Amino acid sequence: MSTVPGAPVQRQIELVTLRQGAGERPGPWLFSMMRNERYFLPHFFAHYRRLGIANFLIYDDGSDDGTRECLMNEEHCTVVTSAARFGELHGREPNGAPLRLGVALRQSIPDQLLAGRWVLTVDADEFLVLPTGCDSLPTLIERLEKQGRLLAAGAMVDFYPATLSDRRYAAEIDPFAANPYFDTGPLFRWDRGMRMPQQLPGGIRYRLLRMLLERKPDLVRQVYGDHPVSLAKNWKVPLLRHDCGVVRHGDHEVSVAPGAGLDIALAHFKFYPALDRKIADALQLGQYYNASMEYRFLAAALDELGNVSLVAPETRRFEGPHSLSAAGLMEPSTAPA
Repeated sequence: MSTVPGAPVQRQIELVTLRQGAGERPGPWLFSMMRNERYFLPHFFAHYRRLGIANFLIYDDGSDDGTRECLMNEEHCTVVTSAARFGELHGREPNGAPLRLGVALRQSIPDQLLAGRWVLTVDADEFLVLPTGCDSLPTLIERLEKQGRLLAAGAMVDFYPATLSDRRYAAEIDPFAANPYFDTGPLFRWDRGMRMPQQLPGGIRYRLLRMLLERKPDLVRQVYGDHPVSLAKNWKVPLLRHDCGVVRHGDHEVSVAPGAGLDIALAHFKFYPALDRKIADALQLGQYYNASMEYRFLAAALDELGNVSLVAPETRRFEGPHSLSAAGLMEPSTAPA
């Protein structure tokens, strides 16, 4: 059970180590929770090794598509699991709200196993983009430390293909090549001193929701029921030096104000070859927020808007970090002041 002030109150989770990585190397760690992410794995590991991740810690949530077997063969990768499942409740947030396993593990595993280390916590479909003028994650961390900062935050930018039907590309194609588009910002307003930003209407999922509301308002009401029509949060604080007094609250927040929130960006790939299986899995298990509401929305969008062009006036084509900076989604550098 966590004893950090302001931390969630958690039930004890017994972890099982499936594979211990061969010796810790100097440099940052990456922590991720995965279930059936076979498509992303080769692209994910290649991307993060290029950025300078030295060690990987992966929690496998009962994968049955070959993900676990692939993880067991990755160098410098420790693989853990437990008998619990992602959607189960494992305690309470400080405000009394139920604490799901996924949220509990994102807070507790790095704190328990990687205390004092810099850890990047991301999902399999999130690919970090560093600002221009920063060639590696160790370089970014060095700059943050010189500024006396212990974390970095940024936008989650949804990347997408020309149409939703184009998600069915070959597995060997890199997600950046298959999903070259994103929408210009800003996606939120994050003033210094604010723990959470004010979310703004923007991004491809907002446009998909708007198109569904125009074409099939009854379907949208069916998807959301009595729950307010809303979209998933489009920011994260993925990079943190653990055991420094900062506590994770949920998937997107920490216990301190992270600053302007534009140090880095996460390229978020929701539209990929295995999305249909992911949706079916999420709907069957109902383990995500509000009985997998986001996946009910995505299923409706795929059914109704599959062949509609997604390219619009707000569309931009990704050609490197400068593309995100020009679109107001990331600062051009994080050089010391």
